[in-house]
Parts: sequence; structure tokens; C-alpha cells
Amino acid sequence: MRRFKRNFWHVLSGLLLMTVAACGNGQDEQTEENNTSIKDINVENVAVVNGENISTASYLVQLDRIVQFYASQGLNLEEEENQQLLQDVEKNLLDSLITRELVLQEADRVNISPTEEEVDVELENFKSQFPEEEDYTEALDMNNYTEEQLREELKEELIYRKLLQLDHLDDEITVTEEELRERYDELSLQYENLGEFEDVQEQLKEEAIQQKFLDDLKEAAEIEVLYTV
Repeated sequence: MRRFKRNFWHVLSGLLLMTVAACGNGQDEQTEENNTSIKDINVENVAVVNGENISTASYLVQLDRIVQFYASQGLNLEEEENQQLLQDVEKNLLDSLITRELVLQEADRVNISPTEEEVDVELENFKSQFPEEEDYTEALDMNNYTEEQLREELKEELIYRKLLQLDHLDDEITVTEEELRERYDELSLQYENLGEFEDVQEQLKEEAIQQKFLDDLKEAAEIEVLYTV
């Protein structure tokens, strides 16, 4: 069954960029390292989530990676005609980082923490997407990543998955059939081969419950956005 899950965890994150790089983009030249951000943000933090800062530096690192990825595909986000797309990228990235912080805080509250062995398995699975070890290390370099940083992101992704697999979500959150049919109608406009409602109903329900859970986390949190796109 085709998956339609919204990627809450990585909105054009480093992992996604590297996965795309693993498939190849038809370019042999390595992207030049870019240490200069396209943005000049005059605040130390872009947001504060329940007292925890999301630093401008970490935001810009992710933003620059996304911009470099688009550039490798022949799309310059710094050009005037692409400013709306750049704004959309910035908004999605900020929202993603806020969601990430909320998820990590909630996971810490309920004592969710992957083992090193679990992270090792995730790392090996990620490496398996690359034909050779050399391709993997080149992808790390091209995206200005270290393996330690990659392990940390994989660990966080594991935390996210574990948190959203908790049995209590089904007990605490309800989704009506009307809501599911509305979501189905939205998706049917995007995907021709979606199938019948009954075929994807359970999947839609799972994803709707997860989205409501994340929405509830955000609603209950104290979030101060310090940088307006």
C-alpha cells in the first residue's frame, strides 16, 4: 500500500537530502561547501519551546543544507522568482524544528530512549542505501555531516517513531469517519491510484491520530516564535 504519511520529523532534513543524494542526481561534481548563510537573522534564537531555545545557528545550518540541495537540482532559491518557495521552505523548517523539540521533550517525559544497538541497526540500514562505503562518506561530506551527527538524527527519528507507536494514543485520541473521509477526498485529488476508502481507512486513521497527538502537544506548549519569515 502506498504511504501518504506526512513527514513530521524531517521536512527536507539532512537525512532526506542524503537519501536523495544516494539515488544520484545526474551530477558528478560535488557541491562546494558553503559556510555563508543566505539569511542574516539578528536574533540569537528563532523560537523558544517550553523554555528550551531553538538557536538561530542550528536553524541556519538546516536551511543552508536545503538551499544547497535545491541548487544541486538546478533551482536557485536566492533568485527573485523563487522567493515564495524560499519563504515556504523557511516556514516549514521552523515548524519542523518546533515539532522536533516538542517530540523530544515528550519522549523525555515518558522515558523513551533508543538503545545504542537500535541506533546501530538504523545506521546500517541507512548505509545500505548506498552502493559503496565511499558513496556514503561522500554524501556525508557533501552535506557537511559527520557520522556522529547522522547517528544523533537517526536516534531522534527512532524516538519519534517509538513515541507515535504508544498504545495510549488510540485510547486518548478519537477520529471520526467524517474526518477520515475528508482526508481521503483531499488525497484522492493528489493521487489517482489511491484505492477505495475502505482500503486505506486504517492507515488514514493511524496518521490522523498521530497528527492530532502532535497538534495537542503544540497546543499545550508554551511556544514563542522569535523569527518571523
